[in-house]
Amino acid sequence: TLNVSNGAAAQIAQFFPLCCALALFIGGRVISRIKIPSQGGMYALSCCGLAIVLGGLFYACQTGMANFVTISIGMGAAGLFLATPFYIPVTSFNLRFGGRYSAALEGMSEVFAMSAAVGFDVVVAHLLARGDGWPAVLGILSSSAALAAALMAMFYYAKLQKKEKYLAAAAH
Repeated sequence: TLNVSNGAAAQIAQFFPLCCALALFIGGRVISRIKIPSQGGMYALSCCGLAIVLGGLFYACQTGMANFVTISIGMGAAGLFLATPFYIPVTSFNLRFGGRYSAALEGMSEVFAMSAAVGFDVVVAHLLARGDGWPAVLGILSSSAALAAALMAMFYYAKLQKKEKYLAAAAH
């Protein structure tokens, strides 16, 4: 379906977690040094980048341009863009606002994330069994990334507005 053998697909698949780990190492160091409103912008840009990469993979699949190199680069780029906004905000939020319940809050967040992953795996398996499933899967992923970028930007914008109102009231 992607014009690569099973062995090549296994090699390609390794680019994703490798680039996720790289993104978390770099992203974690950057995020810990910037203020919260700037973090939101960084997360939103990452989600937009992910939507673009997934759209490019979708286009490559549709036009027959999918090969070992393009899919490897796409999977690596997807890992780079996905890891930071997916893993860091929840942990950061839980540590800041969870207090003594931060571990419980983190556990509940992970249960939700794992449940979503299981549900997604079921949907992906069904779509791939149809034969034309990769375009549908990549379409779902790119739409989800774009939606996540919009929601994250709105959340951080609202948080920034609330902080500005608080600072304005405190100044008077």
